[in-house]
Formats: sequence, C-alpha cells, structure tokens
Amino acid sequence: MHRVVSSACLLAGALAALLLAAPGASAHAQLKGATPAAGAALAHAPRQVVFRFSEPVEGRFGAVTVYDGRGTRVSGGHAGHVNGVSSTFGTTLPADLPAGRYAATYRVISADGHPISGGIVFSVGGGVLRGAGPSLRRLLGGTEAGPVTRGAFAAVRALDDLATALAIGLLCFLLWCWRPALRAASGGGRDWRKASEVFAAGSTRLLRSAIAAGAATAYLGILFQGAVADGSTLWAALDPAVLADTLATRFGIVWAAKLAMWIALGGALVRVAPLRAFALRPAALGADGLALGRPGAGQTLALALPAGVLALAPALAGHASTQGDAPVLVPALVVHVVAMSAWLGGLVALLLLVPRAAHRLTAPADRTRLLVAVLERFSPLALGAVLALVSTGTLQSVLYLHAFGDLVREGFGRAVLAKILLVLALVVLGAVNRRRAVPRLQRLAGGDERPGGPGRLLRRTVATEIVLLLGALAATGI
Repeated sequence: MHRVVSSACLLAGALAALLLAAPGASAHAQLKGATPAAGAALAHAPRQVVFRFSEPVEGRFGAVTVYDGRGTRVSGGHAGHVNGVSSTFGTTLPADLPAGRYAATYRVISADGHPISGGIVFSVGGGVLRGAGPSLRRLLGGTEAGPVTRGAFAAVRALDDLATALAIGLLCFLLWCWRPALRAASGGGRDWRKASEVFAAGSTRLLRSAIAAGAATAYLGILFQGAVADGSTLWAALDPAVLADTLATRFGIVWAAKLAMWIALGGALVRVAPLRAFALRPAALGADGLALGRPGAGQTLALALPAGVLALAPALAGHASTQGDAPVLVPALVVHVVAMSAWLGGLVALLLLVPRAAHRLTAPADRTRLLVAVLERFSPLALGAVLALVSTGTLQSVLYLHAFGDLVREGFGRAVLAKILLVLALVVLGAVNRRRAVPRLQRLAGGDERPGGPGRLLRRTVATEIVLLLGALAATGI
C-alpha cells in the first residue's frame, strides 16, 4: 500500500514538471484573415481594416489600431465587431488617407479569456510591400503581460477553482453523506450531540475559509484579467479606465458575478442558513433522545443558489458558452465542476472533519459505526463523480482537440493528458478504499471494534487523493 501511495505522489510531481514545461495552450482564437490582406499594395485607401478570427472575440484596450509609416495613429473610428459578427473586429479609416505604408495591429480577448495580438502591413498608392518591416514589430512590442503576472493569474484561477470545489463539495457532503449517516448511526447520548456540533462547527470554519478565499480570488481575478488583457501589470490594472474596460468584457462580468455570489454565500451562512441547523439537538417536548435538525427550504435555497451560480461561472467565462455546441458543452462543464467539487470536498471532509467528530464519541464501536455510515454514502457519490468527470471530460476533449496526437504536441493537450493520468491514479486509490478499507471497516463495525489499521489506511489514501486532485486543479489553472 505504501508503494501505491508513493507512486501516486511521484506521478503528481512528474506531471507538475510536465505542465511547467508546457507552452501556452493552443485553444485560443486564431487569425483567419484580414481586409486588406497582409502585404497588400492598394491603389486606393480602404475605408476600414477588418480582422477575422476562428472564434468569437472581445475587444477592449485599443483592440484595432492603424498607424502610418512614422508610427502615428491614423485610425479614427471606434473599434468593434463588423456587421454584428462576433468573430470579427475592425475599425474605420479616414477618407483622405494619403499614399504610404501602414501597419494595422489587433489585440483582442479570446473566448478562453486570453489575449491574442498581431498585425498586418499594407501600402496605399501602388508599389510592392516586402516583409513586415520594423514598424510593425515595434508597434507590437511590449503588448504581453510579463511571466510573473501570467503565472500569478494562473495561480489565482487554480485557487478560485479550489475555493469553489471546497464550498460546493462541503455542501454536497453535508446533505448527501453526513446528515443521512448521522441519522442512521447516531444514538441518544450526549456525546453524539457533541460530535454533530463539532462537525457543524468545523464545516462552518472550512466553508468560511473557502468563501474568504473565493471572494479574494474573484477580486484579484478582475485585476489580473485586466492586467493580462492590457498587457500590463497588476498595479496598472487598478487604473479606473482599465478596470472599466475589464468589467465591460464577458470575463470581467463573470468575475464580478462570482465575487457577488461569494458575498451572498457568506451572508447566507451567517444570517440565513447557519450549519448548526444540521446538528443533533434534544428531542422536542418531553421526548427522550436527540433529533436531527432540518434546514428549511429557504435556508437550503440561500446556500444552493449562489453555489449553483459558482458552478455555472466557468462555462460562462470560457469556450463552452461561445461554441456552436454550447447547448451540450455548458451543461457538461457544469456537471464536470459539480462532480469534481463533490469528490474533493467529500475527501477533505473525510480527512479533516469526520475524524474530529468521531473522537467525541466515547465508545470505539460508535466511531467505527459513524465512519462506516459516512463511507457507505460517500463511496457511491465518489463513484458517480468519477463517471461524470470521465464522461464530461472525454466529451470536452473530443470537441476541443482535433487529433489524438494533440495530447502530446500541444500545451493544451498536455494539460488534458496530465488530468487524465491523475484521474487514473485517483481511480486506483479509490479502488483500494472500496475493496480493502471499507469492507474491513464494515467487519469491525459488526464486531464493535475501533477503526484501527483500516482507518489509518483510509486516511493515507484519502490524503493522497486530495494531493492528486489538487494537481488536477493546477492543470486546469495552467
């Protein structure tokens, strides 16, 4: 068993090195053509410059600009989509454009939130234009955010995914695993009430931490989105003009919506639906024993609504909502996010919260019985999450990758390959738990014994699964 865990950790380290060595993802928009064409020698001045891309793009931050041979800006119109086509961007030119050499540059935001930039050169008044020339290279220079800014943005996205997974996963675990397990296994002693209160308090602290991290990463996400799109720094993105441009894009709107949902979830946790409502309490009106608290419909909705929007946000901010297959991709990505969250959040609860609650039970047999009751409900949930992750991940990979070789040739494909291998390792560890740890714990529960060795095996495998899932989140961020 130690060899299995060690091999899984080595695999995570090797995949991290592979990802760090991978170039940028190739799933961004590509320039398909321009009017006028690159290198064109025109007899008369064009009325506009239009760039056509392989997918919808957004434009802020001086999206399309035209310069003369001296580097002076000559485009006078507002840059925007041409004839309402979202995969185009262009700008108008003055009617009296003199003969000479011109450079047209673009900097637009791809459907995945990444900026792409480039340009063309053309001439007016005859003659043949050769090469891109130093003018275009100079105008395009310095338009990319630095590696520190891009790396920090990737870390922010990964932390945002982690906060989302913890929040949604803890709520799923509370509703589908902990509460039914407590109802099935609990007795009427005071230690059972204390155990339920310890779990509720621990869940509240962990959920508050996830909310704080989510709100912070959402705010930073707005700033980093502006910095990367503007080709500047985090401090420059604090400029009101850059911030306004960022919030006018689809990605800025989604980041702002996530910030609002984190605040709403925090407010609901404090004011409307505290998790202590899920704990055991004395039975009403003279009855002996304990009763399990039941949250009302309003309390459940107050938690579920912002969590649902957080699960939907990745689909709204990426390729899924802009592709022709959006009716398939958007639900698939939402299922993907919820499945990953239920799995990771449940593992964290099993590692950090359930043992603390179980230690409040004085009888060793009660501890084993509680652990088994939780595992019997989490195991099918985890299995369903794996099936959902594999099926939705396969669907997205088939639609985004054009050939099997892209898994190795492209940076985006290598990130997908890393996630595939990590999930395979997770499946192996899950199988160890289902075949060895859970059956042995069930036998111990029948014999009124403490968890012992099977409990330690479970903790090791769960901790390793969490590490591997964090690696999958890092691959997603990259």
